Amino acid sequence: MADTTPSSSAADESSMAWTEIPEESVAGILRHLPCLLDHAMFSGVCTRWRFIARMHPPPMLPWLFMPSSPESTFFCVVCEDFHPGPNILANLRGARRYCGSFDGGWLAAAEVRTVIQRNRAGAPNFILDNPALVNHCTGERVDLPSDLRDFVPRVSIMDHIHAIIPSEPPRHNHRYCVAAVVSGKPNIAFWRPDMENYWIPPMLKWRFSPHRVWVKLLSRDPIEDVKHCASPLGVGFHVLNTKEDIVVYAPNPNDKHGELTMSSVKTHRIRRSPHNPNMPDPGEVLARYLVPSRGDLLMVVRYAHTMGTVATATVAFEVFRLEEHAPSWIWNKLDFDALTDRTIFLRRCSSVAVDMLKPCPLYIYFLDDSERLHGDGTEPVHQVNTPFPCADSGKCCFYNQDIVRCLPRDPPSYSSPWFWFFLPQKKINATIKSPNVLEVKTSNVRLPPDIPVTSPDSPGVAWGQLPEESVVGILLNLPCLLDHNMFAGICKRWRFVAGQKPPPVLPWLFMPSASANSFFCIPCGQTHTGPRMTYKSLGARRFCGTFPGGWLAAAELPIEIPATADGAPAKPWKTPFLINLCTDDRVFLPRQIRDKYDHPDLAVIDLIRGVILSDDPHTERYIAAAVVSGCSGKPKPNIAFWRPDMCYWTPPMLEWDSPVEQWQKLLSEDPIEDVKYFGLGELGVGFYVLNSKEELLVYTPNPSDKPRELTMSSVKAFRIDRSPPPTMPEPGEVHARYLLQSRGDLLMVIRYVSAGNATVAFDVFKLVPNPPSSWSWKKLSLDALTDRSMILVRGCSLAIEMRKKPCPLYIYFLDDSAGFPGAGPFPCADTGKCCFFNQEIVRCLPGPGQPPSDYSPWTWFVLTRNESLREWTRHQKQEAEQRAQQETQTPPRSMSWLKAWAELPIRCLVGILCHLPGSISSLTPAAGKKLPGPFFTRR
Repeated sequence: MADTTPSSSAADESSMAWTEIPEESVAGILRHLPCLLDHAMFSGVCTRWRFIARMHPPPMLPWLFMPSSPESTFFCVVCEDFHPGPNILANLRGARRYCGSFDGGWLAAAEVRTVIQRNRAGAPNFILDNPALVNHCTGERVDLPSDLRDFVPRVSIMDHIHAIIPSEPPRHNHRYCVAAVVSGKPNIAFWRPDMENYWIPPMLKWRFSPHRVWVKLLSRDPIEDVKHCASPLGVGFHVLNTKEDIVVYAPNPNDKHGELTMSSVKTHRIRRSPHNPNMPDPGEVLARYLVPSRGDLLMVVRYAHTMGTVATATVAFEVFRLEEHAPSWIWNKLDFDALTDRTIFLRRCSSVAVDMLKPCPLYIYFLDDSERLHGDGTEPVHQVNTPFPCADSGKCCFYNQDIVRCLPRDPPSYSSPWFWFFLPQKKINATIKSPNVLEVKTSNVRLPPDIPVTSPDSPGVAWGQLPEESVVGILLNLPCLLDHNMFAGICKRWRFVAGQKPPPVLPWLFMPSASANSFFCIPCGQTHTGPRMTYKSLGARRFCGTFPGGWLAAAELPIEIPATADGAPAKPWKTPFLINLCTDDRVFLPRQIRDKYDHPDLAVIDLIRGVILSDDPHTERYIAAAVVSGCSGKPKPNIAFWRPDMCYWTPPMLEWDSPVEQWQKLLSEDPIEDVKYFGLGELGVGFYVLNSKEELLVYTPNPSDKPRELTMSSVKAFRIDRSPPPTMPEPGEVHARYLLQSRGDLLMVIRYVSAGNATVAFDVFKLVPNPPSSWSWKKLSLDALTDRSMILVRGCSLAIEMRKKPCPLYIYFLDDSAGFPGAGPFPCADTGKCCFFNQEIVRCLPGPGQPPSDYSPWTWFVLTRNESLREWTRHQKQEAEQRAQQETQTPPRSMSWLKAWAELPIRCLVGILCHLPGSISSLTPAAGKKLPGPFFTRR
């Protein structure tokens, strides 16, 4: 048979090399490479990847700079490995006692050796150790003075410089200002490059400022930290003292050449809020830091254990935000949910907050700076003690205050304390662009001798011609939606197969907070960036319902009721509403209930605990049920109903004008455990209400109601017992009961907890009929519940069919110990997954170890299916059928994909074979050689 190879255009369409991977897929990989050297190795693959890498730079995380007399080293906090870093030039060697670090690779050293005079032989005769600003990336150096002009006497030598803070990194032809924390009087001094060779204390006027004038402008208490930033207090040097007050020094931009005064010096007395003197701090206050972040000024307080009067080790951190409390200012303590998606690096006078590329909790990296900044103006001169300690360093996971010793712990240094080193952006771009960076980490990589090293740009890798069963085999291992979408972006054929095999619609864990909402994916165990709320929905609190299609229910959205024409003023109001995070559609729900037959008698609902929908709100006629509590002293229904053409909730009524005595008989007398709407339920269509006695009430709305009316066509109560009755003691106390529907059956899931209120086991029951007219809950065994997963949440529990079969039952649960959510706080620690076949509880969700949330309980977010992808898939299927009909009329083509697949490097072939059991075992002889045994017995 003649070999009829496809044309070059067809081969190009069905094949894809590494350089042709879509940009969004390459960027998705880059998000998982925050280390600069890993990022640089990635950019060395090909020119196109290098271009994309420069468009998506890694986050500007500083390196840990560990100076020493023989050689300085750099430690990366991302990969937790040592890097060579920039070489220190000859004019900067010998610098000791670094006392500041800034953007652009700049460091401040209190002692930099300077040769003033040499003899005829070239040996130094006179050497000075002056402070200086040095840049280890460019070799630049700015010498600083060591004298002080304090008018008493006119010029004197400063005792000691503890910290140096510039207003911005030094630049040529740019007027910047430098502050220094010094010992003695004054405790802070300032300098500008156009001045003479001396520092000056803060002065409002350049002349006629004697000692008694400028000493009033100093902080009377010891200085904790100094930071130049723009804050609600103004722009300038912010000085934080031990009483947590702030003094702001604003240099005068209009000073004459050679002069430096302050346009203003303002002292702000700030106190913490809330302040509870009866609640002890987690330890002795070791240090306080100022950190600007996202337009706010934060104060981080560091606590340590003490033995006598000596602090031993860091144990906890607290973060406060500067807020206005007219007519003064306060430090407002922040919770962990208000500090997400960022990382804080602490060092006195050099602290920074870095925004991360993906949602994550707050991590605080800290160094050993137990020595305070001395120089309060009242104590005697205090020289800095050497050696410098380096042991109390590490990382704090802020949400559970877990201290991780992830940084090097060396003995005390005699050269300098450790500091953070900030690479300039030009250096990062040069590192990504330089190909020789690859030698840093590839020198230790060894491949087996029989696997040749191939270039990623080598042609002939026909990804598009991979057999369909192989592509499907890969898809079975990609249950995450984002991984599935990135897989579909490889080529058209893969996208077609991916559309035919969509992943199971597993909901994401929705974790709302005051700062930013985050989503946790169950299959991949990662936090994703999901849909964001627009400004119209910001401030929504206490989410109390979730529904397929991306819908959520919130019990409180702050709005303002406008003023009326009769003179009534505008007033704030909190209203419940439905929101679709995917489409930003909103449906406002009423907060009042009509509890009597006369229309004007409306009562305000105290608390909406849960909202359940009968259908997607995009439909014309749907009904919402709400589990409520309290109605301002009126008769209290525990469930109410609403339709879009109504302006209030109504209790269940068989007739629209039913009095209170009649509709109260239609309520559940026992506490409600769960509510769920079933369109094809065993007991009929309607809202199923499960109470604490495991009985069911079915409310069936009347489809023939008039506009703005809502009644029930029937309300049926069913007394249901377990069959057979339990004879063995239960595994724990019954904590919650859930309703869900799976494969046409109505199931009840019971959750048990131990004496410590931790989930320990689950039972699953199915509603079965008992002739002639009764029902019972039948306990199911594990073999009757395979190939599915259950997602539990009150009001919207789901049973999802798994695509990869067979698999046991897994039950995912959240912390809803309070029943339907109340007013808060909302616990989120008792979360996880239960392996039903052995009742093992796995804490695989982010909840364990986290404190309760004051904002909202966690819930599940059910993504909407991509209908456009389905339409495109059907269109592609029709085209494939037309091509198949045309090929039946032409001579058969050879298996060109087999030839292209045989050209794959053996290393790539072995890697894919490990994930595709038995699918392409007969393609090449190398397959049988690499993986012998029953792995290939299928062919």
